[in-house]
Formats: sequence, structure tokens, C-alpha cells
Amino acid sequence: MPQSMTVMLVWLAGNHGWSVRAAGALVTITQLLGALTRIVAGRWSDYVGSRMHPVRVVTLVTSVTLLMLSLANQLDSPLAVAFMVSVSVIGVMDNGLDATAITEFAGQFWSWRALGVQNTTQRLWPWPARRHSER
Repeated sequence: MPQSMTVMLVWLAGNHGWSVRAAGALVTITQLLGALTRIVAGRWSDYVGSRMHPVRVVTLVTSVTLLMLSLANQLDSPLAVAFMVSVSVIGVMDNGLDATAITEFAGQFWSWRALGVQNTTQRLWPWPARRHSER
């Protein structure tokens, strides 16, 4: 979700008439809240004894919040800003849990290979869509 931070700044300034300073301040606050939620997610995953359970819940909540954001934005609702902040904070909550889960599943000998495959796959996945959109 790091791209949402850039989009958020431009969206607030361009679509909602916010000053760049105010939009930047909100993005900064959102990033700080996102950092705090990563700590919460790590503690949560330790508490429930699973990395993937929080990832699944965060994915579901992020999806619903994105849907609400798109609807609020289409309706020019003032709630759109709140949904943008929410999705930007919630969307990064599980950052790190996937890498931790991969290393735990793979074990000590395979963990670096598994992380390499995961990171490479993650970087290659959007490539066809980007290439298609450039046409």
C-alpha cells in the first residue's frame, strides 16, 4: 500500500482542495499510525499463534474498506477522506507478517530461498498489467 500514500497526497490536494501542507501532514500521520498498527499486528499474531490469521483478517478488512472508499469517492462523500486514511493505515498493518510466515514455514535452511522467490514473484506479478496500461 505504499503507493496509496502518494495517491493520497495528490487526491487530497487535487480532488478535495486541501493544501499540499495539510495533505502532507495527514499522510505523515497516516504513516505513523500504519507503523503502530504493524506493531499491533505482530503482537496479535504472536498472541493467536499464527501469522496467516491476521494477514487474512487484514486482507478482508482492507478489501471492504477499499470498496467503501470507492463508493464514498464516487458519491463525493466527505467520508471518502476517512476511508482513505483507514485503508492507508489498515492496508500496511500486515507488512512483515508475510515475510515472517514464509521464513517460519520454510525453515532455517530454505528461508532465504523462499523469501527470494516471494519477493521476485511479488515484483513480477504487476508487470503484465503495467505493460498493458502503457499501450
